[in-house]
Amino acid sequence: MLRFSGGTMETLAWYENMMAMIMAGRAAELLLLRSASTGSAGADHSDLAKATDLGLGMETKLGFAGVRPLLYLSHAVPAQALITDCDLADRVHARIETGLELATEVIKLNRPPMDALVRALFDAQALDGPAVMAILRRSYD
Repeated sequence: MLRFSGGTMETLAWYENMMAMIMAGRAAELLLLRSASTGSAGADHSDLAKATDLGLGMETKLGFAGVRPLLYLSHAVPAQALITDCDLADRVHARIETGLELATEVIKLNRPPMDALVRALFDAQALDGPAVMAILRRSYD
């Protein structure tokens, strides 16, 4: 579950970082396990669903489109828009891939803290926010 505090400027860079954050779990699986599980997909609330919705919004509603960025294009059935417009689907997919690549680079740059989190998660089976923050603080001290 994610919660955002107010006061941030929702720029293209902000949305690209949000995409990377959404894709971070899959990036971690690919780095650690060398394959992705279905944990990031398969449901309307999954990471891939959220990433697709975000990418579609970036391309159709938020003014960051690669083609005609000033059009606001709401879709009653977003999946239908992606199925029928291959160029749009390609642009959304590229945004998700870029988010996955950014997440992968951030994880690689922060591998020791990530490894500490993984060990703690396997030991405890679940971590709350304060526990995660304590592990990260120790890793960066």
